[in-house]
Amino acid sequence: MINDRQSRPSSRSDRPFQIGNKLLTAYAACALLLGAAQAHAATAVTDSVVSQTTQTQSNIPVTFGQVFKDGDIPRNATVTATLGGRPVTLQVDAKATHADGSLRHAVLTVMVPSLAGNTKIPLVLSAAPAFGGASPFVTPSQLLATSYDTWVSLNIGGKTYKANARALLQAADTTKACASWGSQCNQWLSGPLASEWVVNGPVTAADGKIEPNLRVQFAVRAYAGPTPGSVGYVHTDVIVENSSAYAPQAQLQYT
Repeated sequence: MINDRQSRPSSRSDRPFQIGNKLLTAYAACALLLGAAQAHAATAVTDSVVSQTTQTQSNIPVTFGQVFKDGDIPRNATVTATLGGRPVTLQVDAKATHADGSLRHAVLTVMVPSLAGNTKIPLVLSAAPAFGGASPFVTPSQLLATSYDTWVSLNIGGKTYKANARALLQAADTTKACASWGSQCNQWLSGPLASEWVVNGPVTAADGKIEPNLRVQFAVRAYAGPTPGSVGYVHTDVIVENSSAYAPQAQLQYT
């Protein structure tokens, strides 16, 4: 799998081809293999989208991290993609640049229109002039209008502590706290294909007691649906952090 968190302070292994939420319980499998090809001048990178299922799939969102050589994607340029020689919709979330201002690292989301079973299709990434104009994107309010929810429940010494992604995202949306690198709600991805928010909070027992040494992060990624303003696939990563790992404390045991 591909790690699209290469420039975030909290690293984790991303699994962009699996879905775990109440909106969608089954998700077609696909993978993206990275190649090191440096083809003709306009081509920055050649990858491949690979089907890992026998079924034909359609409108599959694929998100992955990609690094570029200095100068591959110049300052004031963007990345475009072709799949099997045909242009496809690509979302570019730039994360780091080289000293000359060219793109160094980005999280890319591509919409694969159709993918036959057990096939491999070349995905070519190229530099192109940047274009202006804002694109609509999925908002927290649109996701919260669905039945989406994710819970973490921890048994610590026989006592249950919980954290809830929906409640944390609702609180952040109400206070307008979602921003790039925000501490309460980090807007990690934002574009016409995918939005992602990373929210965090403590685990709390039914009596209101908070476990001070543990904190849960939810990375909630919502892919745009087929109609404007709708939500399609939702992907959630869950991270349980020992936030006092470098301070003297009892060694927590939890399930």
